[in-house]
Amino acid sequence: ADDEVAALLEGFSRGRLIDEPLFQEAARLVVARVRKLSPRLLTSMLTAFACSNVATEHLFFAAGDAVVACHRHYAPGQLAELADAFSRVRARHALLLDTVPAQFAGQAIRDRRTCSIEALVKLFSAYVDIRQELGPEGFREELAESLCERRGELSSRLMRQVLQAAARSHWPNVRLLEVAAEVASRDPKQWEVDCMH
Repeated sequence: ADDEVAALLEGFSRGRLIDEPLFQEAARLVVARVRKLSPRLLTSMLTAFACSNVATEHLFFAAGDAVVACHRHYAPGQLAELADAFSRVRARHALLLDTVPAQFAGQAIRDRRTCSIEALVKLFSAYVDIRQELGPEGFREELAESLCERRGELSSRLMRQVLQAAARSHWPNVRLLEVAAEVASRDPKQWEVDCMH
């Protein structure tokens, strides 16, 4: 039943018209069962809530407490996805402020075994806007530096997500723009090739 609820939430979160009463009822269900949900299910449910913009503070704080209590059971990619979801709804919880930055401190974000490129992009999206005052000082810059170092792993789709996050936060990073140009030239779309001629 939990899998079906997660699939339903994910489907509804992508729709144009969000069924707010459905999400509010689902939020009550998730809060009641938060300690029984697997890391995969809880991550996908919270991502759906964040995408729907029908997120209650109570839901994210209850779920955040549950994740912090057993964060070692969560894969790095799941923690990065949760950080992105929490930052989207501006839930200033210890998970976002302390737990995730500590998990990805130092060399962890530079090592593809501990942090996939997809997870790195989600972390950048979560922490790029320093106006929200999330994460430790300089974390955004460390993430940007890691993205530049690992540019060979970036696809054009992931690079677009990085640029969109930087634009939302009004942070024009010259090195990221140079990396974007490199990624685009490595994997040009047909219309980009046509524009060059």
